[in-house]
Amino acid sequence: MNKNDNKDEIFLKEFMNKLFNTIIYNTNEFKENQAECLINSFKIINDKLRRFNDINDIVKLIQNHKNHDIWFSSLNGLFHQCGYMDYYYIDYNKCLNLYLLAIKNEEIL
Repeated sequence: MNKNDNKDEIFLKEFMNKLFNTIIYNTNEFKENQAECLINSFKIINDKLRRFNDINDIVKLIQNHKNHDIWFSSLNGLFHQCGYMDYYYIDYNKCLNLYLLAIKNEEIL
């Protein structure tokens, strides 16, 4: 693993932890505005690690990650739902398929 891969892994772990904590401890806030919670989680971690220019960079990182389907399928569904993928075209069927993939992966584990 090269130095940039290691930094990407650290960023992804911290981003996922921050988003998870937001969802768990601020459930009502998350339900009211999922897109804002995604952006805020990204900004908090990115300000700390100074890794990316904008949230689209993390979307690309997640899509290219070797464990994309297993680790990030539900997050990708959330990104699709909030309009951060496919150039802001929201494909609700794709969202549903990604959430279902997350459930399928959970059952396999």
